[in-house]
Amino acid sequence: MINPFEVNKGNKEMVESNINFLLENYFKNSSIKTIIFSWVISNEKIFSNILDRLTYKNFTTYKISLICDPEILIKRMENDGRNRDQIQNSLKRQQNYMKMDTHKIDTTKKDLEDIIREIKEMIY
Repeated sequence: MINPFEVNKGNKEMVESNINFLLENYFKNSSIKTIIFSWVISNEKIFSNILDRLTYKNFTTYKISLICDPEILIKRMENDGRNRDQIQNSLKRQQNYMKMDTHKIDTTKKDLEDIIREIKEMIY
């Protein structure tokens, strides 16, 4: 883990390479039928970088963005101990999610069980 994570070209390439390695190994395991990959992906280029590097291509992708009202995002991040800069960065990125080609799930008034149920209904 890099703490604090510094966003730079080298770190981004390393993280994407690590993700690729893990996903490829999950695909190689024939006993695994569903892989739910969860990561903060705030633009289509990141999706493309990850998906394009995979050598295993026989899978269905469901791209989902979990979104919420800005006030709720602030409260959730404060409860997680995030600092002001982290919160402001997340608020700025939140606009990107609305532009992405993803299914949006508004988590503002939903509890975890509702969100899980909605994702399951989508993928099964």
